Formats: sequence, structure tokens, C-alpha cells
Amino acid sequence: MATDADVFDVFFCYSWKDRNRADELVQRLTGQPLGRKALTVFQDHRALEDYDTISDAVAEGLRRSRCLVVLFSDETLKSYYCRGELRYALSAAHRLDGSVQRVMPILHHQRYEDVRPRVLGSVRLPDPRTSSDEDLIASVVARVGRTDTRTFGEAPEPAEPDWYPSPLVGNRSFRGRDVELLDVYDALRAHREPGAGGTPVARIVGLGGQGKTTLAEQYARQFAADYPGGVFVLRGFGSHLADRADGHHVLSSHADHIDGFATAMKVPGLDGLDRVGVLSAFREHLARRAQPYLWIVDDLPAGLDEDTFRSLLAPTREGHTLVTTRYRSAAEEYPWGGEVRLGALDRGAALSVLTSHLAPADRGERRTALAVAEKLGRHAQAVAVAAGLLADPEQGGFRGLLEAVEAPGPDAMELASRLGRDLPTGYGASIATAMLRSIDRLDDHGRDVLRLASLLAPTPLPQRLMEGTVVRTDDRTPSTARARVHEGFANAVDKSLAEALLPPSAGGDGLWTVHTLVSRTVRFADTAFERRERLRQGALQELIGTLDESKTRFVHRLLVHHLPHVRELLESMEGEDVWHAANEATRVYTELGDVRGALALSRPLHEASARVLGPRHEITLKARAVLGTAHGLSGDHDTALEHKRAAYEGLAALLGEHHPQVLIARNNTCDAERPRRLARRSCRVRRDLPDPAARAERTAPRHSVGSCQLRDRGRQGRQPPARPQAQGPRPRTEPRDPR
Repeated sequence: MATDADVFDVFFCYSWKDRNRADELVQRLTGQPLGRKALTVFQDHRALEDYDTISDAVAEGLRRSRCLVVLFSDETLKSYYCRGELRYALSAAHRLDGSVQRVMPILHHQRYEDVRPRVLGSVRLPDPRTSSDEDLIASVVARVGRTDTRTFGEAPEPAEPDWYPSPLVGNRSFRGRDVELLDVYDALRAHREPGAGGTPVARIVGLGGQGKTTLAEQYARQFAADYPGGVFVLRGFGSHLADRADGHHVLSSHADHIDGFATAMKVPGLDGLDRVGVLSAFREHLARRAQPYLWIVDDLPAGLDEDTFRSLLAPTREGHTLVTTRYRSAAEEYPWGGEVRLGALDRGAALSVLTSHLAPADRGERRTALAVAEKLGRHAQAVAVAAGLLADPEQGGFRGLLEAVEAPGPDAMELASRLGRDLPTGYGASIATAMLRSIDRLDDHGRDVLRLASLLAPTPLPQRLMEGTVVRTDDRTPSTARARVHEGFANAVDKSLAEALLPPSAGGDGLWTVHTLVSRTVRFADTAFERRERLRQGALQELIGTLDESKTRFVHRLLVHHLPHVRELLESMEGEDVWHAANEATRVYTELGDVRGALALSRPLHEASARVLGPRHEITLKARAVLGTAHGLSGDHDTALEHKRAAYEGLAALLGEHHPQVLIARNNTCDAERPRRLARRSCRVRRDLPDPAARAERTAPRHSVGSCQLRDRGRQGRQPPARPQAQGPRPRTEPRDPR
């Protein structure tokens, strides 16, 4: 505990442009009787310019103060220093008392309704427009007198939240967003959705790369004490695919998350439950705990209907839902909950990020650095990438980078036009220049992992998938592949081109993420077409092998992060291997009880086959049978029967009425309930047999509807297919059956 001599009763926060009024109030406050002592005030008299670092004396004065008084005017939130001082004091006050009563605004040509954050406006002092300065000063002194002697510096550090399943973006430094952080706090306490049981809802809205996810993570960390029930993170919805946003895919991903949360929390009685049952058990478990929790829905795409949106909100009243999305309140977007709009970084924060790798040598270099940040539109992702560039001696320091972004080349201009509305207007070419230069300076391993990431979905990248792809592409040993992948991502993370969600481990549980702006830049700039195609084939073979493995080992829950990448490859590839991968993924979704996931995958599978191969091609007809099975599992038996009959008639015309596959297809049109019964039986068999050999023996002669396979009852059951080799097409002796 600090002694009286070390402690200031009040830290006075003000903009230098309001200095005259600040001096007057500080003079009146200083020396006011406070119990047996005179009130003490800390005031900084320096005019800080060009975003000088706050002196140690000012920072120490803030830490050793019991309360903060802020002179709130039009200039207050324009000041980088005022915002920082205000955020520090509000956060510390909340951790000390659970309230912000230690922070008091004195209005200067403002109304309390205009004070931000709004929580600060609730700490009402007399309004100077209607009260005398004597009344105002007396009110401040009285409030200080009711405050205990602890200082802001004695506030405990916020405890790490209980994350499910993991933190959003790792431990990246948080800079700026002082006001927006508290706006999120306000929004979650001021907006409750009546149609969702009155649960608090807020949305962080902004362009890609502006730091929405980072802000959500910082809010969770800063206010962890408010959420003893934990922080639940739902991600991987694919917001960059606005024209391909699919409610089925979103709800399927939501179901995957619920399943993972329930398993991580060890909710009792999950065995044998389908997805609806798991959600019900999870909701009841949260209700029994009766603890407030934070529910983060990260990077939500546009175009979802209201019912789908509401189904993604926290499942009980104890939850606070925080959504991040690029889309605002328009016809295709979301009007629900309180909105926190995220724009460019403030100048001070942008400078802090830009100089995090290389400090300016003098005031002139600092001004050059500010000019670079301005040319980049103070776009958070671009400024972070530029900071990584400055660590490279070949870049030429701040002056060299400024010259580069001031004169973007034709490649940068073309990339900016392709990125279009995803970048702030007027800054696209400069941002594209920084992105292209950073990717150009990657080493071979870093370029390879980003090349692979650009081929896959914009969802978490599993360590197993990345390492397995390198093994199959380059015929590497697992240990060599692991080293290459880890070195590559370390290089990309160092340049702010990737983030580690979960650190890589010996068990292969690591997860990385690459921002969609980075992936799109890689796709634009990468001319190693042969290498891209080899990696694409390697990823496909690895996905096929992993999916095939689930026939003899119950590893479905380990595949949650693999499944979105099957669909992404489906969009860009053709051929029977792609059909087989999608077919196997549909089986896994089915055996997990995820009907929406099966539909979300089988529908584009059929559409892609029809577009590329034609509606009467054998593969297209088999894909249509798959789609019929998925519709049958969803309960839409009329649509299921329509697809199955069309598949049967087409296959009969191609192969003849007595072909075994045609007989199977005809049999499928007879019993609409049969697929659901067989899928449930298949899943039970897999779950009940822990030994792979025993399970293979038991399941080999059986029907597996979800995988669209059916073995002729009169033939010997085939063994599970071998894991594909690293190179070349997957060996196959006959087409796979349509079911």
C-alpha cells in the first residue's frame, strides 16, 4: 500500500486545448479539505506533440492516483493521451470496485448524453451550465472522500478467462481502440433482444483487417471477471464469401461448436445424443451453472435470415453475445443488438503499431512514420504488416517504405481493384503495396504455408492437415514436414501475415489462422502454378485419407476443422477424387447427426458435377443420389425421393437395369426412412467398437448410407481403402456406389 506522501487524490485528465479551464479547476481543487489532510492533484503541464511517449512521471502519477477527473469537451476523445489515461483509469476502477465511480467527468460545453463511453455519463456531477463551480468542486471532493485509499496501480491484473475452445487470436499486443473497448461494454449492457429471451447482444462492425476480432478478444480479457462462466468462441463461418453465405453451413458450424463446448465442459449424458439433444443438454448445463458468460460469434457473413441469426446467440439468459461482422444495418445485414463501428486506428495507436519492430531514431523519422501510417489509411492489418516490413534492412527504413506506398506499381493497383470494397476507399493501392512487399520477403517455407493456406478455407488451419499435406506433396517424413510447417508459420507470424490460435504440439493439435486479405493477396501474386497444383492435390489426398480413416476409427470430433476445407477444394477442383472427398465428408457429417452439414456439402457437390460433367454423367447421378440421401435424413422425403428416382433412372440408362449399382439405386427409392435407420446403426457400431480391426470386421459388409456406399449382399465385404499415396490420382478399381 502506498503512503500518503506517495498518493495523489486526483489525477486531472484534459486536452491541452482546454488548458485554461483545466488550470482554473485544478487550482480550485488543490488544497481542499479532505478529512484531516488537504486534497492533492496530479496535473501534467507539458504540451505533448507528434505523439511523444508519455513520460514516466505522468504514467507513475496515474498509477499512484485514487481517482481521475476528466474535463470532457469536444477535444477530449481526439487526444491520444486522454483516451489512454481514461481507458486505464476506467479499467482499473472496474477491477478495484466493480464500477467506475472513481472516474468523474466535468462537462465543458457538453451534455451528459454526449459523454463517451456512456457508462461514464452515469457518474453525474453538477452540470456547470446550471451549477456554480463551488458546487462542482464540493461534489468532487465529497466523492473522493467516499473512495477508499487504494490507487489505480493497486488494481489486480485481470485473470485469464476460461476460453472454450481457445483464445481468439493469441496474445498479440493490443493498441488503441480505447473508446471502442468501452463502447462494447456499454452496448452489451444497453441492448437486450426481446426475441432472444432478453439476452444482451452487441455487434462490432468494420472492414476486414480493422481488428474486430482483436477488439473482441481484448474485451474478453479486460472484463474476464464479469464472465465467471467462461468465454465461448464460435468462428469459421466464412464471412469473405458473402455471395456464398449458406445458412445450412453456418448452422452446421454452430452445431460443431456446441458439440465441442459440451465435450470440453464434460456435460453429462452426451452419449447417443444427436445434435439437437446435445444442444438441449448443453443449454440445461449452462442454466444449472447460472453464471454469466461471454458468447463471441466471430466474423459472421452477410445475408442470414433473422431466425438463423437468432439461433447463433447465447443459448441462455446468462450469456452476453458479442458478434463481429463486416456488414452493417442494410437489407442484407443485421439490425439487431447495439452496434460498435470500427474504423481506422487513431494516429497514436497506428504509430505505436508501426514502430513496434523498429523505433524511429529521431523526431523526423517519427513524422515520416506517421506519414506512412496515414498513407495506409491507418488500416490495422496493413499497419501491422508494414511494421514487419520495417524489420527488413532491404526495405530502407521509414523513408524507403513511405516512397514505396506513395508510388504503388501496376501490380498493387490491380490487386487493390480486386480487393475492392474490402479496403478503405482511397487507400487500397498503398495497402496492396505493403501486402505484396511483405509476402515477397517471406522465406521459402513461409511462402509455402501461405500458398497452402490460400488454397484452403478461411477457417482455422489444423496442424495435422498442414503437415500431412506436406508429407503427401513432397514425400517427406512426418518429422521433416513438421519442421517445415512450423518454420513457415513462424516466418509468417513474425511478419503479421498469420496468427497462432493454438501453438503446435507433438500431438498435432495446433491451429493457425491466415487473414482472408493475406490469402487473397497470395492468390493474386503467386505464379508458381505447378507448385500450387501439387499442394492442392496433396491437400485433397490428405483430406481423403483422413476421412477414410474415420471408417475404422471414431475420429469424427478431430475432423471438425478439416471438413470446411473439403468444400473449399470442391469449389476449385474437378474429378472423381473431389467427388470422393465430398462423399466421405458427407458420411462424417451424417454419422455425427449433422444433417445440415450433409446438405451443405452434398448440394454444391451435385451442382458442381452437373456444371462440369453434365447432368447425365455417372458421377453427377451418384452425387444426386447423395443429395437425395441428405434430404431424406433431414425429413424432406418428397425431395429425397425425387432425387433418388432421377439418379436411378439415369444410372439405369447408362449401366443397364441389372447392374449392381442400379439395383442399389432402385432399392433406395423404396424406403424413405431406411437411410436414417442405417446411418444411426452405423454410428452406433462405430462408437461401440474401440478396436479398429474389430470395427472393420463388423462394419465391412454393412451398408454405410452416409458415405454413399453399399456392398452387394452376395459379395465378400471389401476392406477399408488404404491411405492414398503422396502423388498421383487415388487408385480405384470401380466407381463408388451412389448411396
